[in-house]
Order: sequence, then C-alpha cells, then structure tokens
Amino acid sequence: MKAATGPLAGIRVIDLTTVAMGPYATQILGDMGADVIKVESADGDVFRYAAPARNPGMGAAYLNLNRNKRSVVLDLKKDADREKLLGLAKDADVFVYNVRPQSMRKLGLDYETLAKVNPRIVYCGTYGFSERGPYAGQPAFDDIIQAMSGIAALQGHNGEAGPEYVNTIIADKAAGLTAAYAIAMALYERERSGLGQAIEVPMFETIVSFTLLEHMAGATFVPTEHAMGYERVLSPNRKPYRTRDGYIGLLPYTTAQWQRFFKAAGETALASDPRVSDPSLRSKNIDALYAELARIVATKTTSEWVELLKDADLPMTPVRTPEDLLTDPHLAKLDFFHGVTHPTEGEMRTIGIPVTFSRTPGSIRSLPPTLGQHTDEVVAPSKDGAQLDPGLRRDDKPSRYFIRADEVPGYHPANHLGTVNRRLIGRETVGAERVEVILGTIEKGKGALPHAHPGIEQVCYMLEGRARAEIGGEVCELGPGDCCFFPAEMQHTFTVVSDEPVKVLVIYSPPYEESPERRIT
Repeated sequence: MKAATGPLAGIRVIDLTTVAMGPYATQILGDMGADVIKVESADGDVFRYAAPARNPGMGAAYLNLNRNKRSVVLDLKKDADREKLLGLAKDADVFVYNVRPQSMRKLGLDYETLAKVNPRIVYCGTYGFSERGPYAGQPAFDDIIQAMSGIAALQGHNGEAGPEYVNTIIADKAAGLTAAYAIAMALYERERSGLGQAIEVPMFETIVSFTLLEHMAGATFVPTEHAMGYERVLSPNRKPYRTRDGYIGLLPYTTAQWQRFFKAAGETALASDPRVSDPSLRSKNIDALYAELARIVATKTTSEWVELLKDADLPMTPVRTPEDLLTDPHLAKLDFFHGVTHPTEGEMRTIGIPVTFSRTPGSIRSLPPTLGQHTDEVVAPSKDGAQLDPGLRRDDKPSRYFIRADEVPGYHPANHLGTVNRRLIGRETVGAERVEVILGTIEKGKGALPHAHPGIEQVCYMLEGRARAEIGGEVCELGPGDCCFFPAEMQHTFTVVSDEPVKVLVIYSPPYEESPERRIT
C-alpha cells in the first residue's frame, strides 16, 4: 500500500461493517488517509456477492465501497479470534460496526469492554434505530428506512401507483456520510480531551432529519398552519422537461433567472408577470409556472435549447444517463474515473475522490481486497492474543524511520498537547547554529496532532515511557532507547500509550527559526 497523504494519515480504523452504509463511511476515512482494517467472517461481506461480478466474492458494488482497506478474516464467535480482535483494538483509533448493538454485547465487543482495552478509541455503531427508543434492535435496510422515514411516500406523491423508492440507496449513503463526519469530529475532540467515546448513528433518525429539513414545512409551526411537504419539490410539473427529441433539466430559481428564461424564449409577457417578478407570488404559483416551462420547452429540440440558453447563465443541462458520465468532458479532465488493474479482477474503473485538499489530499492507495487477503500480514501472534503488525522491521523489510535500542550502537510545542519542553541545546544556550535539542515531557494519552514540518528534520530519542508513532505508512511502539526519524514535509503522529509520561529528546535541524516557512503545519 502506498504511503497515506490525507488529513487522516496515521489514524487506524477497525471496520466490522458490511453492505453499504458502514463500508461507505470507512472508505471515506480510508480515502482521507486512514489505515482501514476490514474484519470479515469466513463468508465475507454479503455485498461481495451482489451482481455483476467477474469472480465470486468480488462484485461491482463491493469493489466500489472497499478500496483503501485491508481484509482480515476472524470468527468472532471463537474466543481466540475475539481476543485477536481486542488485540487489534488496543492499538486502533476507531472501531466501526453495523450489526445490532445487542449482538456486540453478546460477543463482548461493546463500548465499555473496548474502552477498558483502549480508552482513546472512537467507537461508532451504525444501525437501524437508536438504542434509546422503542424501535431499538429491529432489523433495517435501506428500503425499510425509505418506507419509514417518509421518503417513499414523498417519492410517489404525484403518481397513481402509490409510494415509491428512490432509485439509489439514499438512506445507506446519507447515513454513511453522517457516520464519517461524526467519527472525524470525535477524533478532533479526542485531541483536546485525550479520550475516545461511543457514537450512535441510527439510520431512521438520520434520514428523518435529512428528509424533513424542507418537508417539515407547515408542521414547523405549533399549531400546524399548513400541510407538510415543500410545495416546489412536490409539484407534479417539477421534472425533466421533454423537448422535441429528448429531455432537459431546467431550473430558473431567482427572479432574474426566471425573467431571463422567458425573454430568451420569446415569452416577454410572462417575463413581466407578477407571478414571476414577485418571489412570494412565485412560490404560491410554482406549479403553474413549471407547467409553463413544460409547454415552452416542448417546442424546441434539446440542442436548440442548449444553443439558445448558453449565454443566459441559467441552470440547464441535457438529461444524461449513467453511461454518459463515463465520457463527460468535465469528469474526463479531472481523471475522475481512474483506469486501474486489479490483481484478480483485471482492468476496471474506480470512482475518483470528489473532495480536494490543498496540502493533504486524499488518495487511492490500494484496490479492494480479496477475502482475508491481509490476515497474515495484519494479525501477528503475541502473548496478548494478537497485535497489529507495525510493519517496523522484518528480515526483508527494514524500517526507514524507526530504530530499536539494540539495533544500532518537524517538532514544535505548538503542535503538541500535554507537553512540557525545555530547550537543552540551541543558539541561546551553547551557540549551536544548525541544530537544537529539546527535552519534552508528554502526559499519558497526549501527543502530537497529525502534522508535518516544512524544511525541518527531527530525530526523537526515547528516555522514559512508551509512545506510538506513525510516519510514511509505518507504525511503531517506542520504548526507552528507541529512536524515530521524521523527515521534512512528511505527516506523522506521536502519542503516549504508557501510564507514565514520556520523556523524549528531540534533535531538530535546522532550528525552527531557519525553516523555509516560519510555521509548523
């Protein structure tokens, strides 16, 4: 796996989720640099078997939700494998699951148990209904939540066939996005408190909140003054408009946009109609105005409308199919659909990362794993049941960044929490021009935020306590006499894991004042 560069580089996630909601959340974390360990049963994530597929267990839906992950197979009903998982959780930052909470309690994998093993862990449950209500523990999937949350009723509002499902797994994906941002916020809070916490992301409540933002409407007021439902969205004439040879999406929204459309279409009387020029009247007559759009649009071809409206600065587009997106010129310019070669699936496309960061971009570092592909790599036997293989040193893989005490005879206080620093060597002490040495004392559960040092290299020499460092895709737990090297510009973390504080000598070159940028990022 390539080194992570994203804002979550250095974060490790234990992912027990399956299907779509949880895997979508953890893939987002992985895209942003987190090391995601996908723990599966011997049967694997059920979405592995969703058609189409070239090979069993590697269906297209699974492939689009599980990149930047490593797959480990454990049977959590067996005590030995459960202990292995607890060993992995000891060194993890995030633990995510989407089975019902009572199942986690039965397995002995509830938050209280994991917090005893790792008080810094962020423990996120994503499932159907909150534990605090009477629906707790009921089974739920996307279709069920669409039906319960009002989405299906709203989607079929104007049809004779009754309620309809949205033709995408909107409940799964919206809840997955919610879980991803909730986890990120909990990680941010942990940098202040030093402690993890339990997060509950129930689908039902999440999607009710999501749906009613606009559709609460009249029920916002007590007593209710108008019907629920956002009238503009529920208009039977709000839809792609038929042209003479196809369809276009068209949405004049502001007064100026409505007037520009009617003038461009030669409907000058409508451009000056009070129903258009007065926003309050326009809202009350929106269905009639959409009917006028439908009437007018039907008089020309799609290409004629594109040409006529190209200079009108109106939101308008020909209706496209999913197949059209593969050759969309904007997406092509962004290389949004990456062509890749998967070790077992051959040539395939992967969907790009839509979010960009100027300094710490996300990346696609590895393609979706086969079932259990990384079990031997990730789970290393130990007296505690299992440990996460730190990738520190093997006979065939020397570390670039860590040195053990028996192997060989960018830092600044603003980046650290719970740290007391005393400069030992520097210009103001012994006149050193190109190096300074700082003695740092760091409290339990504290350490460095993920950061990098512009133009500055540093070596940390451990004196007391134990700490966990991550740099360049390598992870190591350091004890007295161990050293780690942080090159300039590379993101890294350094966190105390021992009960006692860490004391560390930091050799820092050139001094902070001589760095190309007078700041630490």
